[in-house]
Amino acid sequence: MEPEPRMADLVEVICQKYGDEFRHKIFSREGTLKSTAWFILNGIKLAEDPLSTKLKNGDILILSSPLLVGG
Repeated sequence: MEPEPRMADLVEVICQKYGDEFRHKIFSREGTLKSTAWFILNGIKLAEDPLSTKLKNGDILILSSPLLVGG
């Protein structure tokens, strides 16, 4: 990864490792991030454009989906 990696760089590495099954879980057919793909960085859910977030050594990332969905 580059000296200042972004979340998109890490996601691409994960997609390469785990293939299309993982990619389809977080991206729509159009290639946009699904609303059910949650990025939690150092305990904070990233809401605005998580893929452009810069990463630092020691960051703790959780990729998750909502536990409950509904109204």
